[in-house]
Amino acid sequence: MAQVQMEIDSVRHSMLKDEWVLVLRGKVSECYLPIWMGPYQAHIIKRELTGTKLSADPADYESFLAGTDTTEFVRKSVAIQWSADNAYNAKLSFSQRGRSSQVDCSLSRAVALAVRHNAPILVEEEVLDRIAVITKE
Repeated sequence: MAQVQMEIDSVRHSMLKDEWVLVLRGKVSECYLPIWMGPYQAHIIKRELTGTKLSADPADYESFLAGTDTTEFVRKSVAIQWSADNAYNAKLSFSQRGRSSQVDCSLSRAVALAVRHNAPILVEEEVLDRIAVITKE
């Protein structure tokens, strides 16, 4: 399936509903993808965007990689997909010593890692067709 490269437009808090939303924007087209999430997930992404590090935060969202040899580990991209149970899924793609691999991870972890390592965020067209808001100039 084809993928579209996106970038983070904003991480917003809705005071009326006390909810958080990550808004991704197409790099080439004017389409926006809202992703609703909890406060913890939103703060992970906000910390990476602002470069804020907490003393008690040893990149705990990278803990899912524990047991993986991260020597010569290069993050290539994050792919956001739509699952059969109507939820977002994310896959972190990386290469290590010339060999490519993918790991399933939570959306907030994947986006935070993409920000940290300047990796592209890719969204399947099917997700955009279902949920994205497209603006016309």
